[in-house]
Amino acid sequence: MPPSNEQPASQRKQATVIFADLSGFTAMSENLDPEQVREIVNRYFEGLSAAVRRYEGTIDKYIGDCVMAVFGVPVTRENDAERACRAALDMQEAVRELGKDLDVGIDNPPELHVGVNTGLVVAAAMGSAESSQFTVMGDAVNLASRLCHEATNGQIAVGESCWERVQDHFEFAAPELRTIKGKAEKIPVHFLLRRADKLPSPKRISIPMVGRKRELSLVADLLKDCKAQRGQLLCISGEPGIGKSRFMQEVSLRAADGGFSVVSAAAGSLETLQPYGLWQRVLEQLGGSPATNRSVAVADAVEALLRNQPSWQQHQAGLRATFGLASPELELLDETQRFNRVFETWRAVLTSLHTQGQGQGQRPVLLVLDDLQWADAQSLQLLNAVVGLVPSMALLLCCLSRQEFGPEWSNRSSYKSVLLQPLSAEESSELAHEVLKQKNDKSRESEVVARAEGNPFYLVELAQAAAQPGDSKLPPTIEGVILEKIDRLEGEARRVLELASVIGREFPERLLREIAGVEQLEDRLRRLRELEFLYQQEIASELSYLFKHYLTQEATYNSMLIRRRKELHKQVGAAIEKVYKGALESHYSLLAQHYEKADDYQRAFAYYRLAGENAQQTQSEVAAVRLYERGEIALQSLYESRSGLQNKLNSFLVIVLAGLLAPPLVYLAGWLNAKLHSLPEWHPDLQILVYSSLITLVAAGISIAVMAALVKRWSFLVYPDRIRVKGRRRSVDIPFAQITKVEMISYRHRPTPGVLWTELKIYCNPWYPKFGMGQIGVLRGVREVIRIDCSGVGWRKGYFLEVDEPRAFLSTLNRALARYRTIAQARDAASLKLSAVT
Repeated sequence: MPPSNEQPASQRKQATVIFADLSGFTAMSENLDPEQVREIVNRYFEGLSAAVRRYEGTIDKYIGDCVMAVFGVPVTRENDAERACRAALDMQEAVRELGKDLDVGIDNPPELHVGVNTGLVVAAAMGSAESSQFTVMGDAVNLASRLCHEATNGQIAVGESCWERVQDHFEFAAPELRTIKGKAEKIPVHFLLRRADKLPSPKRISIPMVGRKRELSLVADLLKDCKAQRGQLLCISGEPGIGKSRFMQEVSLRAADGGFSVVSAAAGSLETLQPYGLWQRVLEQLGGSPATNRSVAVADAVEALLRNQPSWQQHQAGLRATFGLASPELELLDETQRFNRVFETWRAVLTSLHTQGQGQGQRPVLLVLDDLQWADAQSLQLLNAVVGLVPSMALLLCCLSRQEFGPEWSNRSSYKSVLLQPLSAEESSELAHEVLKQKNDKSRESEVVARAEGNPFYLVELAQAAAQPGDSKLPPTIEGVILEKIDRLEGEARRVLELASVIGREFPERLLREIAGVEQLEDRLRRLRELEFLYQQEIASELSYLFKHYLTQEATYNSMLIRRRKELHKQVGAAIEKVYKGALESHYSLLAQHYEKADDYQRAFAYYRLAGENAQQTQSEVAAVRLYERGEIALQSLYESRSGLQNKLNSFLVIVLAGLLAPPLVYLAGWLNAKLHSLPEWHPDLQILVYSSLITLVAAGISIAVMAALVKRWSFLVYPDRIRVKGRRRSVDIPFAQITKVEMISYRHRPTPGVLWTELKIYCNPWYPKFGMGQIGVLRGVREVIRIDCSGVGWRKGYFLEVDEPRAFLSTLNRALARYRTIAQARDAASLKLSAVT
């Protein structure tokens, strides 16, 4: 808990408390030195604390061999009970792993028993004025301690109130009635076993479903077919606001009631360049791993996913490729072979979905993929391959998109489509009456129905606007309705909504908190949820929010001044770099787009380049080329932007200034010469020294001006099959097929004949044109230049490249060259075999 000088105010809150008690240290202490015991205890406590921090809980105190942790104080989240249970399971796993690693000859390593309970607590400072500690108190805390004693080693005892909140997310043993000290009656104790194989059911929606009877009847038939092992494809499309998401929510609820596992994921408008971004979200839903907690390294998230799903272990390389992580067995495969490995992985994942839960038979699955119009090319390519598996599975694959999206598999026999039409007048009246039933104003209801023209989202927003006190005129457009609703927000709540709209339709709470700097952010978000601007997403360990509709996000975003948007995009980029610094490689393309929208083209180009290199190494050459091309667009924008033109102007002014200074310096040299000649002890050698010094000074000034004009005028990209040297007006491609040798020339920058000869060969060699100037390393007296030997390029023999980070560039280039040559050799070998057979 916070130290006394930073303690928050006392408060009453609902919280979940964990008591975790280690047993076995007393016996261990008899055979070990006290210093060894202390080191072992600290290792165990660090493992337990890490599990609590992973799910954003707080360590309240250490009591001997016991750890007390709290979820919900000082920050409350709606899924605190679920977080606490996940932390308890991870604690048990950490203790088991540490017991295996003990290297001191202990026969019986320490074990853990845990108690978890939820209830009302008082959070306040305890102790004297000089020495106080902020902690929690109450019956819920005492019961958690008692439950810890009821659990035996390896068990997790959970109280009734906590069980009620998490029963859909975990599996429990049959409850046992236990006599608890301090309780007049026996209370049920639930023993937590593991995370549930099935996914939690979708939440009920407050606004009822109106109309769509024909469409719902079609879906009911498709669900029956899926239960009979006849998989189906369903594509739902319609204009913005027509009710695609609401219709799918209703379908999800009915499917869950019918015994289906429901998995849903949506593409994001800022993820169109993230390879397999849509399928990453599916994995996060399936695995229940910290993959959604992007502050955790993505590699660790994949490991956690594999621990939760051991049957996927043999497909580890494909899973890593989906998340953009390197795998040695995939690095040297060509584009088709890589995709086939990813596809085989997803074949296994989808097959395992409806066979989870041994002894329960096959469980049909509803897989919902939303906003396909924003999906990246690799996600769509994988989707096109996956649809071929659907007919043989107990799977209903539902795809939602705008009308302009046309699937490639619309000619399949298992394919059905639903184009949602506007509601009829009767259906619109029914929906408007449901929203306006408390106002009971028929004239207002008729106005809403007439204005909405059957668009459900527009109708609901209009009805909610009409339900406000007073008789103000309704806005003429949906954007007007949303903006009027935004205008009624308090200042801080509106600012939070604007920040969220810049992050994206879906956004993590911790990222918003980093940018907002708003006190009582939870209250602002709760207010936005109450007004139905946002929904809360409860996925794994990352608390995130979702705009009710993308029209709400777009209207909020577009209501801000362009200058304000650019400032916020830059703040979002900086916040992502800070919050997710441990897993930044999964955010390269997102960072590039934020910085591009902020007009920070230099950073945008850098992140597009990093995203392209990562995609080329781990996922797809096609995706890498697309990212490189976006980087080139950002680079061109940099050259043409105001800041780029200003840099060019500054360089020009330096040259002009050096030219203007040259005549005065010559005049000054003549004046000094005359003065020195008038001296009685003037010597000719001294005159030569003065002249040479002045000439050197002028030459150095001109050289500096020229270097300032040329520095960073070239940028370098390693494509899958070539190096591209990009300048403002032209670009040069160096194909890998022509490269025979790559080496680094490194030397200390000293005025010696050998160094001067080396620089002469680099800078004045007509057979080896040189690109790039201005390394940071030169300031330390070290120059590193990459030499590339080529064949088949006419009279030229190669190129010299002087890049800002030569060693990193050389490493990337060597990897790309090795992959290109391996694939080329395999292709040549296959051609020879084919020729021999022919």
